[in-house]
Amino acid sequence: ESAVSKSAISKYAQNPEKTEKNNTHTSIDRKVKKKIQKKKNFQIFRNRRLILK
Repeated sequence: ESAVSKSAISKYAQNPEKTEKNNTHTSIDRKVKKKIQKKKNFQIFRNRRLILK
């Protein structure tokens, strides 16, 4: 086992609430990104339909 992973594990053990916050933040971030991506896809789809007409 490398020293890097050991220090990371000890950090994780020291403050679990901080990592918990980070996890919720990243999940929210992912949801927002998905929404933005959906909007972009929808706009592209509409543009394609307009071009096809």
